[in-house]
Amino acid sequence: VATMPEVSVGLAFGVEVMGTFVVMFVILCLTDSRNQPYQNIIVKHMAPYFIGASVACSISVFAPFTQAG
Repeated sequence: VATMPEVSVGLAFGVEVMGTFVVMFVILCLTDSRNQPYQNIIVKHMAPYFIGASVACSISVFAPFTQAG
């Protein structure tokens, strides 16, 4: 498993903030009621899968930095 050898506390915090931002951005985009063109039946029922995929991708990308996955 490839890990980052020297990760400071500040870098680890920044990486976790970025991962949280990405996941929250996806959640807010999918659940925003003003997002009318995308609030059809498919998006409503697929939103949990999209959110889960964003969490999985975020963990896959950011976990090697902090080992917090």
